[in-house]
Amino acid sequence: PVGMPTTIGDFLRQRDAGPRTALMILSSLAAVGLFLSMIGISGVIAFSVSERRREIGIRMALGSSRTGMLRLILWQGGRLTLMGALPGAAIGSFLISVMPGSGLGDKASAFDPLTLALILVVVVTSFLCASVLPARRAANLNPMEALRHE
Repeated sequence: PVGMPTTIGDFLRQRDAGPRTALMILSSLAAVGLFLSMIGISGVIAFSVSERRREIGIRMALGSSRTGMLRLILWQGGRLTLMGALPGAAIGSFLISVMPGSGLGDKASAFDPLTLALILVVVVTSFLCASVLPARRAANLNPMEALRHE
């Protein structure tokens, strides 16, 4: 008689339990890191807007449009985000490719262009979500209030 009969599906789930758990933990840490970076980006842009309030007021008083101000603030924050995202993706790909026995390289390549593009899309989307509120606040700034602020 068979002592403990199992199906092939159960056997495969047991075999992949270790790498699956490691990937779940790694994904959770990545999500927390992305959330913290969104908070940081939002804080830095909000601080930059508050420090440059007088400059933004002068620009608005001289005829800058709201969309122009929105574009200016988003562009300045976007440059910083891309300056961190591109080297971060390269370093992360390198570290995954040299990790011994991780089991991560079996399914996909660390330098897969689709994966790298997806990572950059996620980072840029999170940047936009984090920076739209401070940029809109700067674009809706009343020039007279900004010039009287200090």
